[in-house]
Amino acid sequence: DTVLAYWADRHGRVFYSVNDGEPVLFHCGVAVGGPLWALIDVYGITDEVQLLESAFADTLTPARLSQ
Repeated sequence: DTVLAYWADRHGRVFYSVNDGEPVLFHCGVAVGGPLWALIDVYGITDEVQLLESAFADTLTPARLSQ
C-alpha cells in the first residue's frame, strides 16, 4: 500500500511525503491564521482515505529541506 501524507507548517509551507519518506516542499505562502481545508481527489484503485487529527507540524530546518 502507498501512503501519502501532506501537511502545512506554521510558516505556511506545505510538504508531502510518500510511505514515511523524506518530506518534499510542495508549496509556500499558505495562510495559516485560520482554518485550513484539505481536498482529496480519490480515483483509481484507492481503498481507503484516513484523516488524522489536526496539529501544526514541526518546522523543518533548511538543511533537512535540501536533502
